[in-house]
Amino acid sequence: MDAAAPPARSAGYDILVVDDNAEMRAYIRRCLRSFEGGAHRIQEAADGQEALEALAGHPCDLVITDVVMPRMDGLTLGRLVSEHYPAVPVLLITGEAPADARRRAARLTAAAVLPKPFNGRKLCRALDRLLHPPVA
Repeated sequence: MDAAAPPARSAGYDILVVDDNAEMRAYIRRCLRSFEGGAHRIQEAADGQEALEALAGHPCDLVITDVVMPRMDGLTLGRLVSEHYPAVPVLLITGEAPADARRRAARLTAAAVLPKPFNGRKLCRALDRLLHPPVA
């Protein structure tokens, strides 16, 4: 472990998982069990509008969101999270070409893109990079 990296939080993170596919939300929840001890408080939302309502009532440490969803897509959600909760990183998960998704996500602060399909190890690596950015 890098001496400059902060230690894992024993209390876990408050994480909001946003996807219109209930099976994908359940898969992400299972993957999160192996991330930094797995003692996280996880909220779920089926679209961006639901996610904003959840955030208003209970801010979180991280948002994981699909890009393509009904009512409000993940890029719009990411933009609003960046505006209203600038300290909250956003992980966009998408089936579109990684270069296209990264270009569209570049306008968001503290955002990363994880292409589908992904496994738990890739998800955990992406979360680690967002929550523990390298110290310059």
